[in-house]
Amino acid sequence: MQMPQSLKASRARSFGRPSLLSLKKQGGGATWRLPQTQLLTPWVPGQVLVAHVSAQYKELEERQLGLVDETRENLEEIARLNMVVAQLTSKLEATDIRSNQCMQKQADLNNTIRQLR
Repeated sequence: MQMPQSLKASRARSFGRPSLLSLKKQGGGATWRLPQTQLLTPWVPGQVLVAHVSAQYKELEERQLGLVDETRENLEEIARLNMVVAQLTSKLEATDIRSNQCMQKQADLNNTIRQLR
């Protein structure tokens, strides 16, 4: 089965172009996109697929490293906040004890004053 001459010529021209693979920006990331005409052909260059997969892998790896760093920073912040909460709790307990002591002294003074009248 022979391929029509016009199809042979269009395939030869399209595969020789540098615009075989286009880079499209979408929502903060870049996605590789093959033109629809190239996807309809039975042959896609292996280098194009390798470049696409390796670009996606690199982006995902960078995102993962960023998430690991962010998680570490969040854990450090949580530990720091837990220490602050513990310090504030101990200060609150000490203040509560002093407040109870002051209330007891006030009650004792009131009793003493009543007895002297």
